[in-house]
Amino acid sequence: MDPKRQLQSPHAMTLTPTRVGAFTLVELLVAIGIIAILVAVMIPAFGAVQTSAKRVATEARFASITQGLNSYKGEQSLGNTLPPSASDSTVGFGLYADPLDINGQGSQPYTGAMGLVYALVGADQLGTPGFRDLNDDGEWWNDFTAAPGGLYELDLANDATPVHPRFPKTGGSYVDENTRTSIRTLSRYSDDGIVDLPIDNSVALIKDQPFFTDAWNLPILYYRARKGVRRMVANPGNDLGIYDQRDNAFFTGTNATGAGAVYGDSDGIDFRTGDLNGTGVHKIAFANDPIAPIPTAGAVPLSDPTYNDTFEQFIWDSSVTAVNRPVNSDSYLLISAGADAIYGTEDDVVNWQKQKKR
Repeated sequence: MDPKRQLQSPHAMTLTPTRVGAFTLVELLVAIGIIAILVAVMIPAFGAVQTSAKRVATEARFASITQGLNSYKGEQSLGNTLPPSASDSTVGFGLYADPLDINGQGSQPYTGAMGLVYALVGADQLGTPGFRDLNDDGEWWNDFTAAPGGLYELDLANDATPVHPRFPKTGGSYVDENTRTSIRTLSRYSDDGIVDLPIDNSVALIKDQPFFTDAWNLPILYYRARKGVRRMVANPGNDLGIYDQRDNAFFTGTNATGAGAVYGDSDGIDFRTGDLNGTGVHKIAFANDPIAPIPTAGAVPLSDPTYNDTFEQFIWDSSVTAVNRPVNSDSYLLISAGADAIYGTEDDVVNWQKQKKR
């Protein structure tokens, strides 16, 4: 055999090591730095996209509520009027018969946010009976309860069907299903850890009131305009205005005191912390209206410091120059606190074109 063709012994073979590619420490640090920069850039952008999406979702709920209110107002059997706000009470500000009290004995603070749900879905979510004077005493506030006897709007028959007509039909709703399922209560907030209800249960009268929520899961506020008055905003004392800050004072806080303030000098709710006494949180907690209805030189809500962080500054209509007037002075306001969870700031979602401070 040719020696050249003989195979070499395995023991005589020489193995050449193969170099495996690897990152150096410097390369790793550079890669980590690039990733960190990308993450830092993307997180705010992602947050902005989320905020924008929630604004769009909230505006869709506003559109559903607006359509529902138009339908409610168009129903002759419901009086062809918009549903009332809390300040429409004739028995002392904001006190109404408890709609869910089957004994018909209790009264409770009433909020515009609550009235909006009662009007568009119904207190028992079986359709709305409206706000009617069933016992012909000139008032509607004391008819809106579930006490038996046939004279109360939420009465049910033995088969659990409504005694009085419900609109748009029994079991129906004036809002879409997405808006309907957004309904929450303070009790639900407490269960979900959003609001810390006090141990002494000082909010017992209002903890089960329903309200629509926005895409941030916060209450949507409703204020109805009062007709036949000149003043822009109701004075926390006695003077009536087109709008009344106290209509949702339980949520926003209020500077109203004395006989005109069912809520005392409530501080509202700080939804960022769940604190039921959110001192100084919301920018529409105050109603000053120091110069109304005719403004003096320079007394313009968006520029005069007297109006800073007040309800009237937030809802002032700059297109009216002869007098101070609120936006939507013949209809209603809808307000969502927006991403910052503070009512009365620039990021709020509202049913009008907001104006920036000068």
